[in-house]
Amino acid sequence: MKTHPGRVEVVAVPSAGWRLRDRSRRISDPSGLLGFVEADEKGRFHTVWLCPSLATEDFTSLDEAIRAATDHCAARTGHG
Repeated sequence: MKTHPGRVEVVAVPSAGWRLRDRSRRISDPSGLLGFVEADEKGRFHTVWLCPSLATEDFTSLDEAIRAATDHCAARTGHG
């Protein structure tokens, strides 16, 4: 498990990628699950967002996806 300072918990999913979760939400709260990230062979990181709405986005690094997840958290609560 890798935790980004602040709000985002990054959990490795074996053979699949990473799960991004808002640490300010209870683990049993489904709205805390932000999305999933999967790396491809070209070094891109494909993200499927579940919150705030279903969407996809590509990044050049896992850290970039984590920063975007942190922004999603901040937008949901009005602060970071």
